[in-house]
Amino acid sequence: MLRIQKMSSGEQKRPTHALLAPGSRLSHYSIMEHIATGGMGSVYKAFEPALQRHVAIKVLRPDFALNEEYSQMFEDEARAIAALRHPHIVPIYYIGRENGIIFFAMPLIEGSDCQELLNAHGRFPHDYVLQITLQAVDALSDAWKRHIVHRDIKPSNFMIERESGRLLLTDFGLAKCLDFASGDDKAAGWGSPGYVSPEQIRRQPTDFRSDMYSLGATVFHLMVGATPYESTKTSDELRGHLDRPFPYELAVERHLPPGWIAVLERMLKKKPEERYASYDELRDALNNMGEITEYRPSEQISVLPAAQRPEWVPERLNGLVVTETRELLRFSKDFTTQVTPQHIQKALSLPTLDPWTEQLREISERQRGSLRDLAEFASEVPEFGDFMVRLGSSGWFGSDTEINGIEDAVDCIGLDLSATLALITLYVRESTGIGKHFDWRMLWQHSVTVGLLADRLTEYFGLQQTGFELQAGFLHDIGKVVLGDIVPMSVIATMRKSFDDRRDLRECEKESMHMDHSAAGIVWGAKARFSSAVIETIATHHEPEEAHRFPSLVAAVSLANHLAKRFGMGYSGNGVLDTPHLEHQPGLQILVNLSRADLDVASFRENLVSQVPHFPIM
Repeated sequence: MLRIQKMSSGEQKRPTHALLAPGSRLSHYSIMEHIATGGMGSVYKAFEPALQRHVAIKVLRPDFALNEEYSQMFEDEARAIAALRHPHIVPIYYIGRENGIIFFAMPLIEGSDCQELLNAHGRFPHDYVLQITLQAVDALSDAWKRHIVHRDIKPSNFMIERESGRLLLTDFGLAKCLDFASGDDKAAGWGSPGYVSPEQIRRQPTDFRSDMYSLGATVFHLMVGATPYESTKTSDELRGHLDRPFPYELAVERHLPPGWIAVLERMLKKKPEERYASYDELRDALNNMGEITEYRPSEQISVLPAAQRPEWVPERLNGLVVTETRELLRFSKDFTTQVTPQHIQKALSLPTLDPWTEQLREISERQRGSLRDLAEFASEVPEFGDFMVRLGSSGWFGSDTEINGIEDAVDCIGLDLSATLALITLYVRESTGIGKHFDWRMLWQHSVTVGLLADRLTEYFGLQQTGFELQAGFLHDIGKVVLGDIVPMSVIATMRKSFDDRRDLRECEKESMHMDHSAAGIVWGAKARFSSAVIETIATHHEPEEAHRFPSLVAAVSLANHLAKRFGMGYSGNGVLDTPHLEHQPGLQILVNLSRADLDVASFRENLVSQVPHFPIM
């Protein structure tokens, strides 16, 4: 059954004609049933008595028919497409106008589109993607010989015929007409945001290389499970096509073979002239991908955005800020100030931190746990007990026994680590909601994950644990809270700048406040008498090679911080990853060099990285 794309919220507001009733006639077709409604109109199953065959009828929206220039343009385009005869293009049988209705007929395809299959079954196998990509290349190549460009390649326009399994491209060449009829100059020339080429966004001339770009984005989505620059905001996704580098790290994380990465990066070049020069050249590259056993991006990636989760609210900095940041910052664009160590030392009160200074200092020290005390605490604070059971059952602590309660969880995780987690839970529970501008729970969630990952990474690499892994991870970003109390508007403005401009947060902090959060954390941590292990971690976790007393601890926190940001485990306020390539992450390099288990980066990526997204989050 032929299916078409779902309407966007904007398209649903456009007027549509009343649905045609079963049994009604449209030219020489008899309407049988309504199949679907989409952005271009409605689709019906119909019967053609003269040829004794079922067809799909697409009836265009009435606002299209009212525009005579559009109507003529559509008919010209449709006639050109009707001239195409290719086994992987859904042909047009008939174009007609009747009683103010513009419609066309095409074969009725029994099957599903690739977006439906992706939603139902997840990512496609690599071999199958190669098979359908080659079919798409053949179809697009044949169309380009007649100077026809699709302009809206995306998974929902890839039909898979149920009986034969072959690919069929639908809505061929009609995106141009749809854009023209919309009368929206800002949207003119665009395809769909997840797959549109940079030149379409800029409303520059298009040719086969625009389809090649959209095909690359579509294939990326089928194999990775996300579009190359996926975002909850259309503007961010479009900006990704314009100026963000190829998402190499995401491709590697989802285990795309080097050959596929090489081909897709070339297809997704920003400049059309840097893509494959012809479909023949692309076809040859696809057929010879197996010869590429190792691949690095041709362009140096200097920045990669930190992962976002769909449920986060970007306008509130993913939940760190109580109200929308643009509302807070609307009265001024200049929030530069100068924060010095003396400001922090002389601060009479830090409302978010001072009431819990003693508790935070205690967290920074080694703990000695008691099973009875922890069990009692879990009964009083159920969320602590629930998290401990999930953590113990995760497999990260190596236990094969079933975790049936807090006692089993503590036995698996360890008394001292469990005691620190109890202190952290108590602190987060009691301190939440104090700040006027900030809600730091997302930061604490990130920080707890960093601490636990640092503990596990140290063990994974066979290194002796200091006993401060959880504490150091939890407190490594305390300087952000310190600055948030002293100069809240400047902190919000710098986080907004990091998020919007895809710049490292510390660079933005130094520009606007003359002090970054690491420096602020050192001053306040020393004032609060934090342990030396935690102080060194706060000071050097961004440059772990500078750590002296606790090199493995700092390296583990540095790597854990990178992984947590990469997979969106809590939100740190930094819009980008410090190191785009995992292989170049300095903490990882240090841990590999110190490892007593003879581990390398490749084995770490293969055996552990894919498991990180499943780590329980407090």
